[in-house]
Amino acid sequence: HHHHNNNKNDSDDDDAEEEDDPFDVDFYSGYLYKQSSNMKKDWKRRWFVLDNGELGYYRSRDKLDREFVANTMLCKVKEKLDHDYRFVFELITPSRRIYALQAQNEEDFIAWCSVIRNQVHRLLRKSTLNYMPRGNGDGDGDDAEARNSEQSNGRREQKARLKREVKESSRNCADCGKRDPEWVSINTGVVICIDCCGIHRGLGTHISKVRSLHLDDIPISTLTCLSQLGNKKVNAILEHSIPSDYQKIAANADNNEKEKYIKGKYMFKLFIDPSVPKQLSHEQCNAKLYQSVLDNDLLCILEAIWYGANVDCQFEQHANRTALHEAAMNNLIEATEILLQNGASQNIEDDDAQTARELAEMHDCDEVIQILEYHVGYETVQRSKPTSKTPKSPKSTMSAHSAASPMNRPVDSPETDLNENENENENENEIVEDPENENGDENPVDDVHENDDNNQNGNGDENADADDNGIVAELSLSPKEDQQ
Repeated sequence: HHHHNNNKNDSDDDDAEEEDDPFDVDFYSGYLYKQSSNMKKDWKRRWFVLDNGELGYYRSRDKLDREFVANTMLCKVKEKLDHDYRFVFELITPSRRIYALQAQNEEDFIAWCSVIRNQVHRLLRKSTLNYMPRGNGDGDGDDAEARNSEQSNGRREQKARLKREVKESSRNCADCGKRDPEWVSINTGVVICIDCCGIHRGLGTHISKVRSLHLDDIPISTLTCLSQLGNKKVNAILEHSIPSDYQKIAANADNNEKEKYIKGKYMFKLFIDPSVPKQLSHEQCNAKLYQSVLDNDLLCILEAIWYGANVDCQFEQHANRTALHEAAMNNLIEATEILLQNGASQNIEDDDAQTARELAEMHDCDEVIQILEYHVGYETVQRSKPTSKTPKSPKSTMSAHSAASPMNRPVDSPETDLNENENENENENEIVEDPENENGDENPVDDVHENDDNNQNGNGDENADADDNGIVAELSLSPKEDQQ
C-alpha cells in the first residue's frame, strides 16, 4: 500500500503515526465512480476528497465546484460483495441517503473503506483523547499540548506492543493455519489470513467484524482484548469437536470448502463441545455470562455467548441490570469492550432507570465511559432506521442491479488494461494537485473505458450537471434489500 503513505497531512499529525496506520488520516483523496441518482443510474468518475471528516467530490481534479456528500463521522460503510460489479461499497449517511461508490481496484477499495471507517474513531478521539482519563483541567495550553503529545507517543508504543503480542500469540490463521496472518476478527478474538478474512466479511458483522492489524487504527482496549484471547484459546472452544462431515481446512483448500467450514464454525457454532448445551439451561448460560463479566474473564464471556446466553439479558435479582451495566459500573474495560463488540445494547435501563453509561458516570469510570462513547456512533447509526415514515415505493430505491447497463460501466471484473496504467497512476492519491492535469484531462485509468461507448461517462459535462445536483434522493431500503 505504498502510495497511500503519500497522504501526509500538513497539520500537526506526526509522521510516525502515519507510518503506523496508513489509513488513519485526516486527508484522503482519489477517484471513485459514483452511481448517479437520475433515472439512468449510470456511473460517473469523480475526484473524491475527504478532509477532516467531511467528504465531498469534484467533477475532476482541477474543477472547483465541490459537492458536499456527508460528514463521515456518522456514516456507515457497507461493502457490497454480492454486487454485479467488483469493488462497490455503499456509504449510508445519517439521513439514510445511500451513495453507491466503486473503487478502481481492490487496493483503493480496501483503502477507502478503511479510511472512512476510521473517521468516526478519529474524530471521537480528537474530542476524547483516545480513552485517557480526563485531565483535571488546570495548567495552561502549552503544558496540555506537551502532555497530550507524550500521551499519544505512549499510546502509539502501547499499540505497537499489543499488535506484536497479538501476532506472536497467533502465528497461524485460526481457520486454515496459514502462516503469519494479519487480519483479526475483533468480536471473536482470532487472527486470520486475508483469504479467510474475505469469507468472514461475507458472514456479516453480527457474526464477525474484521480489521487489519496493519491498515486499521484499532483502539487500545480492542487490542488488549485480542491479546487476552487469541487463536489457541478461542479454537479450544469453537473447534472443540469437529463432526465427521466436516474437516479442518488447510491453507490450500478451495473457497467453497473454506466457506463451508468457516460458516459452520462461527455462524452455526457446529464445533463447540456438544455436551455443554445439553447440561446448561438457557438460564445457566445467562448466569455464566453475568459471572464471567464480574470476573472480567473475556474467554468465559464469549463462551457463554456462544453457548446461547442473551447478551442483553436483564437479571431481576440484580436490579434488572445487564452484563454491560455490571461491566460499566465496575470499570471493567475489556469486559465492556467485548460485550459491545458482541452487540450489547447501551440503551437498556435497570430498575433505577439508569443506563450502563449513567452507572459508569456515577462511579467515575472514566475509561469505560470513553469506550461506551466510542461505540455509540455505530449504535445510533444502526438504530436510526426511520420506523414511522411510510416506505417510499420500491421504484425510488437504488436498485443494485437493474440500472447499470454494461455500456456505462465502471471497472468491470476482467481487469484488462488496468495494470498497464498502474504506474502512471502511482501517485493518484497524493494531495498535490498534479500540474499535468491542468488541461482538464481525466486520469489515465479512464482509457480502460475508451471502447465502452463513453459518451455518457463523466466526460460529457453537458448533462452531468443536471444528473448530479440532486444527489441521491432520500432512499428507503426496499424490502428486497432488507432481507439480505
